[in-house]
Amino acid sequence: MIIFEACAFQSVFCQCRNGWIQHSTSCYYFSDNTKNWDSSSASCQEHHAELASIETSEENTFIWSEMNKLGGHFWLDGTDEYSEGKWEWASTGYALDYSNWSPGEPNNDGEEDCLMTGGSYKSLWNDDDCGSHQKCICEKNQMLNVSIVRQIGSTVVGLMARAPKASLYTGFFWLDGTDELSEGQWEWASNGKTLDYSNWFPGEPNNNHGQEDCLLTGGVYQAFWNDSPCSNQIKYICEKKLMKKATVTLFFLPFPNEVTVETAKNPTSSK
Repeated sequence: MIIFEACAFQSVFCQCRNGWIQHSTSCYYFSDNTKNWDSSSASCQEHHAELASIETSEENTFIWSEMNKLGGHFWLDGTDEYSEGKWEWASTGYALDYSNWSPGEPNNDGEEDCLMTGGSYKSLWNDDDCGSHQKCICEKNQMLNVSIVRQIGSTVVGLMARAPKASLYTGFFWLDGTDELSEGQWEWASNGKTLDYSNWFPGEPNNNHGQEDCLLTGGVYQAFWNDSPCSNQIKYICEKKLMKKATVTLFFLPFPNEVTVETAKNPTSSK
């Protein structure tokens, strides 16, 4: 039996936990304590979330409406730490399709490689020193965590979304899937077989920017799948098959003038 915990099956969405605020398909948490950017990101990941990535003006308006109630500056997920001037969302490696920089920003005044908003900037964005202490906004997808059970031959395999073991790990992870050889034809790279089973996030795969040919899971997608540029630097999951028990036939050959085949098989047999 699957328990949906206040979820509507048709909508496939759950309510956000206490302290989190729902908007569209995400849950957001606005912290009241301050940390540097790295520590803020780690705190979000402890809750199976990431620092918030703002992808539309509508989402930015929502973020500002909540920040305005609380006051203070807030870290977002953006950074250009890897390549100066090339801003991306750290959790996915995607470039910023949408931005709302304050006039004159980002200006990299000193060592400013992390993205913040709020406070004196209101709904606008600013680059800031990653070591400075700010509040933060965490974001996680609110898609329903369910147990997906499928039949493979005579073996039933339970695929548990957010299983206890999986919850020990955070971030995005590569899987073996790719459509690099033929766009839209997803297969497992290791054996060339098409995907008989899939668990794509709604709207995925979308081949964003025409260069998303590799399969990832985790992070804000939780148990769902997303296509992503193969060059992104993320974690990965390895799998190897255990060898099946084999039947081995042994042949015992006698030494000349010593024993027979029969006695070699059973040295304790009757004389």
